[in-house]
Amino acid sequence: MPDQPFQPNWASPIGETVSRLMQRADLDTLDLANRLDITISEVRGLLSGSSPLSEQRAQALGEVLGGSTAYWLNRDRYFRDSVARIPIERRYDPDWVASFPIGDLSKFGWIGPSTNEAERASQLLEFFGISLSAQWKFRYPEASSVSAFRTSHALNTRHEAVASWLRQGEKIAAGIACARWNRDLFISRLGEARALTRNRHPLRFFPELRKLCADCGVALVAVPTPSTTSEVPGSV
Repeated sequence: MPDQPFQPNWASPIGETVSRLMQRADLDTLDLANRLDITISEVRGLLSGSSPLSEQRAQALGEVLGGSTAYWLNRDRYFRDSVARIPIERRYDPDWVASFPIGDLSKFGWIGPSTNEAERASQLLEFFGISLSAQWKFRYPEASSVSAFRTSHALNTRHEAVASWLRQGEKIAAGIACARWNRDLFISRLGEARALTRNRHPLRFFPELRKLCADCGVALVAVPTPSTTSEVPGSV
């Protein structure tokens, strides 16, 4: 029987390697962002492998964590080549799929209809812009801990639901044209923004509020809330 070329049925995102080296160097996500001169969001995209690694970014990684530019580019390329050969059934953890409020995501139109687990997994992977469920933990670490919003102490916030809510907001915000972020201008117009929200009809004030924010470099979106919480046993 002729030798068959090695066909891996698994793939490890670049974040697995980067995270180990970050721990060794005692760096957290903010430290790495500062060292690479990129945003926190860009670091998470780098860790998850949601977009191909550029030569410039690979060189910067080598300078901060060690390894040559060629090493990081090859590491990223091998991951993408491996993913392309993995069937959908092996790209996800069933528990990961089951943790999402699929009914709400489908009802809101964020994902399409599905009749089985593999279809639901495929929809979720596409929604989050990733190829493997293993990438998700790098792109969306505990979403509730990095987001500012009000919640009840009597409820447990579901991380997957909050991440879905944030992701939909990201997707909508990406299509909003904004000026460059201007902190001073934004602060100066907060009073005007508050005055707009006194109108009891969102459809009347929201377009104007969105434009005000966009002029300051802020993409304002309104996203329905999926089932984000479950009651804490014994809470009142």
